[in-house]
Amino acid sequence: MLLADGYRRLRIAGARHVLADEATARAAVEAAVADGPGLVAVDGSDVIGFMVVPLPPRPGTTTARLGMTHHAARPEDARLIYRGLYEAVADAVVKLGCTYHSLPIPVEHDAAVAAFFELEFGVDQIDGILQIPEHVGQATSDGSVRPAEPADVDSIVELAIELAKYHARSPMFQVALLDVRSIRQGVEQSLSQPRSAVVVAESEGRVVAMAQAEPDRAFLDAFDIGMNVVTVEARGSGIGTSMLDFLVRWGSDAGYRYCTVGWTSSNLDSDAFYRSRGFSPTRYRLHRRIDTRVAWANEHFDYTAFRR
Repeated sequence: MLLADGYRRLRIAGARHVLADEATARAAVEAAVADGPGLVAVDGSDVIGFMVVPLPPRPGTTTARLGMTHHAARPEDARLIYRGLYEAVADAVVKLGCTYHSLPIPVEHDAAVAAFFELEFGVDQIDGILQIPEHVGQATSDGSVRPAEPADVDSIVELAIELAKYHARSPMFQVALLDVRSIRQGVEQSLSQPRSAVVVAESEGRVVAMAQAEPDRAFLDAFDIGMNVVTVEARGSGIGTSMLDFLVRWGSDAGYRYCTVGWTSSNLDSDAFYRSRGFSPTRYRLHRRIDTRVAWANEHFDYTAFRR
């Protein structure tokens, strides 16, 4: 099976991807094909590629976001396969009003990454992985980092808002919109889950940083660091490193062998931090934003009035 074979090829840090198992991959593809329009590429009777584009969840949605189970291609022909598949499906989703296209590609799949770069995609997110050393000791607080408590939820929400505003700065320029209610609910849920961890760091009696971790959905024996924030004035003080060390020790205590994390590629601080702490990139989330004027300035546009 194409999908399982592609993920079996991954050799980053020795971690095993869940989709490397053929039965798991088959079940995932069977579920994915119901998400929206899809096509297959064939060579004779052999399927050598496929792409499914999830339909928008509601009218007016402008994003077509593919997941790991929505596409695959035979490695030796990946460039041509992906170019052909994208050409065939992109027109349909643009006509639905979806002008922002996004999909994940493992870093090791060079031909696939190159194919989408050539199709005007760029890197939006980077996922990285760190193998946990065998002997790291138990997770203990050094006085500044501690497990979060229900009373910290308001402070954590404020940190999330600060992070959204920080991402609006150069060179990220992301829209500072945040579903505050969902953030609060997510933190409260993590605090109640025995397999999750939420830690905070304090300075002068005030919460200035937080990080949340939970089991990773992509790699076996891995936990993933989700939302993590260090307030601007506390950066460079070692608090981020202390929180990471705490979570790595927590993960080791829980039996995990790997730690994963994702960061915005244009966030220069996060990119430098995680790479310098030993995280190896595993996956890019690529995206492309199409000019919305194509809805009327297309092959049907009448230039009669402009020819004088």
